[in-house]
Amino acid sequence: MRILKSLISIISSQPGLYGGIRATLNGKVFDRIILQCLGDTTNKRVLDVCCGLGSHSLIITGEYTGIDFNDKEIKYAQKKYSAPQHKFVHGNFLDINLEPKRFDYSLLINALHHFSDEEAQLVLKKISNSTRENIVIVDPNGGTTNPVHRFMLSLDNGNFMRSTSQHKKLLESFFVISNIFEFGVPSRLSTYFCYLCTPRN
Repeated sequence: MRILKSLISIISSQPGLYGGIRATLNGKVFDRIILQCLGDTTNKRVLDVCCGLGSHSLIITGEYTGIDFNDKEIKYAQKKYSAPQHKFVHGNFLDINLEPKRFDYSLLINALHHFSDEEAQLVLKKISNSTRENIVIVDPNGGTTNPVHRFMLSLDNGNFMRSTSQHKKLLESFFVISNIFEFGVPSRLSTYFCYLCTPRN
């Protein structure tokens, strides 16, 4: 297990390699889920929190802002997905000044499990304060009993896997959840929950 985790850490430190492997395992399923939830993003401002490699910028036809703490991944995104309507920001999301209700839509894709409950509350509150309309949150099904899925979760760098009831408890303090659904990826190695929300404030 330790060797596998070390190998995954090495792969994830190389954005190009990591992105290629992730695309092979997951296909375009996350992009399809985002588009299913948001629809047409033309003339919309979209915030992508913990944007990683920034690949979701390709499906946003409006103004896209991606924020991530990982300097290597932001530099990769700036080089690979550079466009007049794309902006990639390196830094701690909580430390970056954002105008209230600046964005029409926000994304938090496959990132919530990297935050403790206390950290997650701060992140979700800021997303709520920054977003006018819809928020799409996707995170692994931490409550799965499937042994293959459990094994894959054990290899993840995130230390805060949650069941859907735990997700809801966190999210409902800041958002009204209008839809929840579970989906898998083409590799069948994991399943995720998607939450379509609107801010309470």
